[in-house]
Amino acid sequence: MSQIKDLNCIISDGNYSSKYPKQSEFIESGIPFIRANNMKDNTIISKDMYYISPEKHAELKKGHLKTGDVLIVTRGSIGLTAVVPEEFDDANINAQIVLIRCDNKTINNRYLLWNLNSKKVRKQILKLQTGSTLKQLPVGKVNQIEIIDKEYSEQVRIANELDNLTGLLKNMEEELKDLDSLILDTIQKEIIDKKEQFKVDSLGNYFNITSSKRVFQSEWKESGVPFYRAREIVKLVADGTVNNELFISEEMYEEYKNKYGIPKENDLMVTGVGTLGICYLVTDTDKFYFKDGNIIWLKTKNMINSKYISYLYKTRYIKNQIESGSAGATVGTYTIEKAKATNIIIPDDNTINNLMKYITKIEKQKELLKQNIHDIKKLIDIKMLKYFE
Repeated sequence: MSQIKDLNCIISDGNYSSKYPKQSEFIESGIPFIRANNMKDNTIISKDMYYISPEKHAELKKGHLKTGDVLIVTRGSIGLTAVVPEEFDDANINAQIVLIRCDNKTINNRYLLWNLNSKKVRKQILKLQTGSTLKQLPVGKVNQIEIIDKEYSEQVRIANELDNLTGLLKNMEEELKDLDSLILDTIQKEIIDKKEQFKVDSLGNYFNITSSKRVFQSEWKESGVPFYRAREIVKLVADGTVNNELFISEEMYEEYKNKYGIPKENDLMVTGVGTLGICYLVTDTDKFYFKDGNIIWLKTKNMINSKYISYLYKTRYIKNQIESGSAGATVGTYTIEKAKATNIIIPDDNTINNLMKYITKIEKQKELLKQNIHDIKKLIDIKMLKYFE
């Protein structure tokens, strides 16, 4: 094991004190000024990028980046990492980020990145954080992080192996998105673009729309029946799985099941806060309860195909209603009343049957991909344990 300070690396933060750019000094184009929200999937993204002038960039010398630098967030999303891609060579960083520039002769930058993402280092970071209210990881503490020593050739081999696996994973995840796009494109062309041919009606006429009975925070448990908030529904829809953090007791679940009912197969759960309108189709194996106000419960009446509605929620047709307020939406909320007023398109039986046959065919391909994605994620976890624990 070696501490980062003992490696052949240049380490610097973006702590500029009085030199830190004022809001008025950010411009529409210029030198990228990277913040934590520009770091995703271990790289830099341009979304919501801030820019500074070349003159301001020249003042902030500590934060000048080079291609291949390893970045680690030290305030806010502490421990978030990225490697600087070529297009952000000579960009700059804000005060919440530390750069680590490896010599790539004795310490490989990609190997260091994978080290920093290991469970062992994550545990170290938790211990090294300072501050009671606002947690941070000062550059002096970054220097104390210990990583596992290996021969340089072995570092490169390990980094390449993990990079290849994550590249394969990313390609599969993109393929999964493409399959979803095929379904949404078909709904757009065959139903939304032809909505004048079909009935348009309010969602509330086809589902009993309600929420849960209130569960107080004091009643949350560390084990038992999963208790979902909006964030868990978002994760379920995105990944198909969720690492649940909260639970209620089996006794409470049975009491609420008998008194008020529970989500059943083909019911829909729709997020009402945060990322609005994310829709999850309940399966026959689901067992959970959920937070009132966070999630809207659409109880199926068997008057329309629930799976079709779950996909309709992914289209701009409904998203536009939620975002524009045509369903009565206000910023940041999607309530029971607004859900009831949301317009949906009701195709004829022949159209919906043909659509569902097509969706079934695509979903079989999706299931195979999801299983492959699951297997690769599991393999990456095994490799990380092997190399860094």
